[in-house]
Amino acid sequence: MNRLNGDWRGSGQAGANMKKRNSPVLFALLFFLPILSIHAEQGLEFRLAPGGAFPLSENRFEPGFGLSAALDWTFLPLGRLFKTGPLQDRLNAGLSGQGGLGSLGVKDGSSLSLLDLGLGPLVRLDLGERFSLEITGNLGIYQLSYDQLKQSALRWGGTLSGAFRLAPYLSVFLNGGYHRYEYNREPLAQTLSIGAGLSINLLELIRPQTRIKAEKTLDNPVFPVSFAWYEDNPLATVRVTNNERNTLRDLRLSFFLEQYMNEPFLLPGIPQLKPGESVDIPVTALFNGTMLDLEENTNANARIILSYRNLGSRREADFPLEIPVYHRNAMNWDDDRRAASFVSPRDSAAQLFARYTASVVDRRLRPDTPRNIQYALGLLAALQEYGIHYIIDPSSSYLELSENASALDNLNYPYQTLLYHGGDCDDLSILFCSLLEVLRVDTAFITIPGHIYAAFDTGLEAPAEDQESDGGFIVYDDRLWMPVEITIPEKGLYRAWQTGIEQWRSAGEEGKFYPMGDSWAVYPPVSVGEAGRDPPALPGEDALIGAFEKEMEGNFSKKTGK
Repeated sequence: MNRLNGDWRGSGQAGANMKKRNSPVLFALLFFLPILSIHAEQGLEFRLAPGGAFPLSENRFEPGFGLSAALDWTFLPLGRLFKTGPLQDRLNAGLSGQGGLGSLGVKDGSSLSLLDLGLGPLVRLDLGERFSLEITGNLGIYQLSYDQLKQSALRWGGTLSGAFRLAPYLSVFLNGGYHRYEYNREPLAQTLSIGAGLSINLLELIRPQTRIKAEKTLDNPVFPVSFAWYEDNPLATVRVTNNERNTLRDLRLSFFLEQYMNEPFLLPGIPQLKPGESVDIPVTALFNGTMLDLEENTNANARIILSYRNLGSRREADFPLEIPVYHRNAMNWDDDRRAASFVSPRDSAAQLFARYTASVVDRRLRPDTPRNIQYALGLLAALQEYGIHYIIDPSSSYLELSENASALDNLNYPYQTLLYHGGDCDDLSILFCSLLEVLRVDTAFITIPGHIYAAFDTGLEAPAEDQESDGGFIVYDDRLWMPVEITIPEKGLYRAWQTGIEQWRSAGEEGKFYPMGDSWAVYPPVSVGEAGRDPPALPGEDALIGAFEKEMEGNFSKKTGK
């Protein structure tokens, strides 16, 4: 034991010099390591493990025990050097700062204390979602304490460990390593170490990372008039990609557009998403009526809210999503049935106008003519007295816009057409159908190339022997429907009817018939709050009676025999 003590004392100055040379560099690296780690792709892990040390071929020392700690920074994706193959996303490298405090037994019954610090490279291989292997090398210094002696010298070695991930931020591991403690040109000791402990990913614990991506891949126009339609039909498509190194499970997505939605709307869930896998999710929404206040186009800032389980840990992330929302009068003609949303029996102005007209017509109903036809005739007469006109809007022409399904059109609500005293073919058709629907008369849109107009159920059953047409009517669902070319209200019902049936026959197979009830099942009707703000100036009762009687006697009854 005296010789051993002499060796330590003899090399004290050399050990002190080595400590002076290595300590500043080592401690600088350990200081800056956490700062640099904010750029780490895989994280910053703190490892702590108790264990035992076993001398190799030594006759001076006996097995001992200690506590080791390490700070692992994994930042270099070595696997990306392999363009393909299983190692592409599984092999990473970095640096490991290590330290420990332990002791070795001495043959005389005493013990030797060791305090060490080191730094070295690490290589980590993921063997699946939870298992990984890690090899680290280290070079550093150690300080021994024995009796009254304290000396420092060089230490180097390596460790192999296997870890099992319990959660994204927590793992358990087993390790084994080799360490050589230099001393006066000879090793003081060579040991094998065995330990087990916990590993904590500090970045995942303090600032959990969501390595999952959500991006919009498809936009559909959002029209306020069809706000209820988007509950069952997508306004966009979002692609969700898993960039984690393990499978994500129980993914729940929801969409939220503040101000226009009362709460986030749940989207279809994803049971699991494997690493690198993507899936497209249709985005639907339950909008509220606030959308009908939009008078200008806007790019609304929405959110995709995503929650999922990562190794049993529930995570949540928000992704911004810009959604173009058009003004409340906007629409396109990708589906002609969309216009049905503008046809509203709840429109206050339409209700006032229709019920006033019906009150006049009801007192002069004729038993030889169906009530629905007399209502239609009275409404056309009232519109004529009111001063409604067909106005071609060069910037919003059905003739041109209907040929381009994606082009935006501007349609008026019933109250607006009354307020403006006119509109184009779609505006007048919307108004006329709304007025009839207020009176519980079923209506329909007719579209032919470049034109849209109205039809209504006369209340007459179709003759059994002819299911195509009868006397200029359109047969639908065993009922006789009267087409009305609404752009010529001043010509009266008979002329509007005859023009409408001629157009229908000329269009042949290109003519389409859309009953309003069927269209409303897809595009529900809406009404705007200010519809009752400026009620229309109703035509005088005497003038309306005169126009109705004139039409019934002169223009309709004589020509139809009714």
